[in-house]
Formats: sequence, C-alpha cells, structure tokens
Amino acid sequence: IVSNSGQLMYCKQSKTSDSNKQIDTASTLFSLSSMINQLQPTNTQCTGGFKEIKTAFYTWTCYTTRTGLQFLLEISNNCKSVANDLLKQVYELYCDYVLKNPFSIPGQPIKVQKFEKEVERLLYELHF
Repeated sequence: IVSNSGQLMYCKQSKTSDSNKQIDTASTLFSLSSMINQLQPTNTQCTGGFKEIKTAFYTWTCYTTRTGLQFLLEISNNCKSVANDLLKQVYELYCDYVLKNPFSIPGQPIKVQKFEKEVERLLYELHF
C-alpha cells in the first residue's frame, strides 16, 4: 500500500522477496503512476495512473482509491485473473481495520495487527 505522497505504508511480501526490492518497486510504480496522471488530458475522468503493467513473467496490478492510496500487487501471469478482486478485498480490510482504528495515523506505516492477520488469512485462503 502506497500513500498519496509515495510513502510505502504496508508491504506483505513472500519469504523469498527482498525488502529493498519491494521499496524500489513501490517508489518506481508510484512515480510511473504520477507521470501517467500528468500526461492524461484534463477532460478525462480516468485518474489513478495505471491499472496493470505486464512483463514476461509477472504482472503489477494497481487499485487506486479516490483518496490517492495505491494498492499494488505483483503476481505471476498465471494468477492475474484474481488480482483486482484481491486488491479490492485488501482495500476493504484496510477500511475495516486501519481507517476505523483511532490509533492509526493516515499516511503513516500500518502497524495494525488485526489488519496484518486478516491479510495473511486472505492470502492463505487464495493459496498465495
């Protein structure tokens, strides 16, 4: 989850993933999304940058909220059919457990244990 200012707020990564790679990827995708927003004609209603970037091996999917939060997912190409639904479910968990938590500060790294447990449960149920 990347804030509207480009800060990595939450990252759930696989056991083999490098945390520096995750930060680099998130900042690169945020910058790319910002450039796409600036290049769009002003009379379009489409905002939020990109929705999907596909490579030979994996796909990055982005779900952007109206407040500018970006929910990013790197997923193998054979699993991408569930990507949008998964991101929307994570957004619902974010709304339920982070936004409604009085101790959570918007735009800051997410440290809500219930949110983390529910994301892990969701990923486990979907065999990720």
